[in-house]
Amino acid sequence: MLTVVGQENCIKCKMTRQKLKTKNIGYDYVPFLSIGKEKQEKIMMKAKKKGLLNFPIIIKDGEVIRAEEVFM
Repeated sequence: MLTVVGQENCIKCKMTRQKLKTKNIGYDYVPFLSIGKEKQEKIMMKAKKKGLLNFPIIIKDGEVIRAEEVFM
């Protein structure tokens, strides 16, 4: 199962979620601002290590992955 971490007014977040729905890929959506500061920092650190600086952030098995990895 994937987790999509995003922001409410993020167009890329909405497009990613729609694409996952269209391809029948299961996911949970978590608004970034709804999670605690410590968890936010951990997610951002993992994303930066992958070179990802924008939302959405996709997490699979506890690791941040690129959208391309999902839609290949």
